[in-house]
Amino acid sequence: MQKKSYDHFISAPILMLFIYLISQLSLCMNYRSFFSIAMANTVVDPIANKKTISVIRIRTGESTFDMRMNYDVALLRAALEATEKEFGPYEIQLVSGQGSLISKRAAFDQLKKNQIITVEPSLTSKELEREFEPARYPIHLGYSGMRIFITRTELKLSYQKIFELNQLAKVRIGSGFDWPDTQIMRSNGLKVVTHPNYKMLFSFLKEHKFELLSRAIYEPWSELRSFGNGSLEVEQSLFLHYPAANYYFFNKRNAALARRVEQGLSKLDKNGELERMLSTHLFWQVPKGLLKGRTRLELSNSDLPTTAPFGHLNWKDWWSHVSATASANKILFESGAAN
Repeated sequence: MQKKSYDHFISAPILMLFIYLISQLSLCMNYRSFFSIAMANTVVDPIANKKTISVIRIRTGESTFDMRMNYDVALLRAALEATEKEFGPYEIQLVSGQGSLISKRAAFDQLKKNQIITVEPSLTSKELEREFEPARYPIHLGYSGMRIFITRTELKLSYQKIFELNQLAKVRIGSGFDWPDTQIMRSNGLKVVTHPNYKMLFSFLKEHKFELLSRAIYEPWSELRSFGNGSLEVEQSLFLHYPAANYYFFNKRNAALARRVEQGLSKLDKNGELERMLSTHLFWQVPKGLLKGRTRLELSNSDLPTTAPFGHLNWKDWWSHVSATASANKILFESGAAN
């Protein structure tokens, strides 16, 4: 008697069940992924099952040659490490600054929605402090408000006779479209040409779209190696200064995380680690005496909140303290003074 086969009756239901289970698992994973990006800044530690891990997402530079965020990421990591005993473990996730998140404005848009980005470092302003929660500790110790210029090689000695802002106002200065420095320079009467793409600013300078590109005193050297190609150099005669405090900014719902980072930065400043990191990450390539003998042009910063840098210490007292104690200041002036 021939044996009947039931394979074709069994295989179809099993296959359909298998497909259903896979689809449900996929939906679950997608939901979990969406929820963790859109809503959560902490996840349960599956091993300890007692403490939570603070998950902090911060963007990288806007290109493979953009080194500007390296220090900000390293300092954030150190601040979280310094507070791990009090607040628990943490995890930093790097979000590519290339592609869709190519600008500071886009990063703040995500931060406001509490999506993708958890923290964004920036020069503070009244508007930013209304919309976001700052960890109120100046991560660059105010040095981001000291600006020099990159220019074309043939122009590097062309501005020795500029001694006043109204003279500089005749020169076109390049800056990022959404950089806080742009508005500060414009509000002081300077002529600013912008572009939304960081890398394109160097191309614009080479193409004579402007004559000077404003940079913080520790930024030009890595940029010249990446974008200069022998045709760009540091301008030799001028530097700008305005009161500046760069903070880490968080969504208002993450005030507790901002306080943690604030405490961590305070610890790092008190034990000298903040200044050491500033020197090793940013000032290691700055030529000694960079600002000595240059003409100093002072800009006002009307958008600086009255709470900067700490709320209990006014700006002049803070800057006098930094100028007197920071090794970076000795590098810049060779124990001399600016004009």
